[in-house]
Amino acid sequence: MIIAIRHGPLAADGICYGRWNPPLVNPPEADAETILTALADPASAGISAETGAAGFVRIVSSPADRCLSIAARVADGLGIAVERDPRIAELSMGDWEGKPWRWIEEHDGERLRLWMERWEQAAPPGGETLADLEARVRDAAAESTAASTTGPAASGPTLWITHAGVIRALRVLLRGSTWPAAMQSKVPHLAPEAFLSGG
Repeated sequence: MIIAIRHGPLAADGICYGRWNPPLVNPPEADAETILTALADPASAGISAETGAAGFVRIVSSPADRCLSIAARVADGLGIAVERDPRIAELSMGDWEGKPWRWIEEHDGERLRLWMERWEQAAPPGGETLADLEARVRDAAAESTAASTTGPAASGPTLWITHAGVIRALRVLLRGSTWPAAMQSKVPHLAPEAFLSGG
């Protein structure tokens, strides 16, 4: 089982970001406390009462500062070391990273139009496709599932501190969602979401 959690809210209104690191709105300590409180209630986190927050076998974080800063504090609270995994980083937006969407529309409007017409197959200039995102998330999910079901620390879930794009990819890969449906559904900040291998 994977329990995936999106990082906290960001001060990035109107900005295109994937790998670019805008600042968190709240201190990472506050966001970590929100996560720990949610994990302390197994039902809200989608974890069995027998497992609970204490049953995590791994904590894996995106390398983005907005994830790592929170993950480190959650890990301290759970007594587990953080593992950094670039496979659960956000989709790369390439040349558009950190630029206001308004600027992109004005200065790179044709490439933006072409990408928006074919967003399920195309990459932003210099960025990644959804197929690229799926491939790395699939690999990371398979590894996390194996860690949760084999070895001396078996039977506990893996906690991911990650991004909306990665969680949407999990919905596509493990729940059979389509990308249009996944993009229309919200991914709340700091809310645990459980994923089982194969469904």
